[in-house]
Amino acid sequence: MPKIRYCKCGCGEESVSTFIRGHNLRIVNPMDNKATIEKMRNSKIGVSPSKETCEKISKTLTGIKRSEETCEKVSKNHARYWKGKTRTFTEEHIEKLSKSLTGKKRSKESIRKQSIALQGNTCAKGHKVSKKTKQYLRELNLGENNPRWNGGIRAYRARRRELGYEPLNEWFPGCATHHVDKEVVIHIPEELHKSISHSQDNKESMKKINDAAFAFYTEQFLEENFPEDLR
Repeated sequence: MPKIRYCKCGCGEESVSTFIRGHNLRIVNPMDNKATIEKMRNSKIGVSPSKETCEKISKTLTGIKRSEETCEKVSKNHARYWKGKTRTFTEEHIEKLSKSLTGKKRSKESIRKQSIALQGNTCAKGHKVSKKTKQYLRELNLGENNPRWNGGIRAYRARRRELGYEPLNEWFPGCATHHVDKEVVIHIPEELHKSISHSQDNKESMKKINDAAFAFYTEQFLEENFPEDLR
């Protein structure tokens, strides 16, 4: 009795040949599956070939002679060949690179690994950027092209416009205008104003500078309105 053959695609139908006509297209290439590729990649991480495998590879490659053209291509693709030289790319190549990198976002883990890998790297030490490059970078980030563009209004100036002006004391040379809050102002020495770092958004820093400002204002008020023996 002749042996029954079945189609290799797994449909379960009898076939005279390996596949029923057209059924070979049903076979999916495992290399088209990203999960399969990832598994294969992970399975090889940290695995080094045995001595026997290395010897076999060495024997298969021994005696193979590359053409001068191949040697030149290998040499030009090596990083050492381009050390200290300027590499030029065609517009087509640049466009392909741009398309391949557009929209790609590095993960936090990738950024962390890259940061560790570049620690102690001094390859750019002493590198000077040309005036042409500086001008090009400036134009790229000028005006509306800058992601931090705010319609021509600087953030600190916009905030200043929101603050009022109700002074408790008069202006004097060498003073700084300190806002106790969004309305009330005390004129204090510029050195005192700079000595305490503060921000309207930080309550702790504002309390420190306000305490110093009111202490100065109280002392100034007493000096101007009461004789020394009555203080």
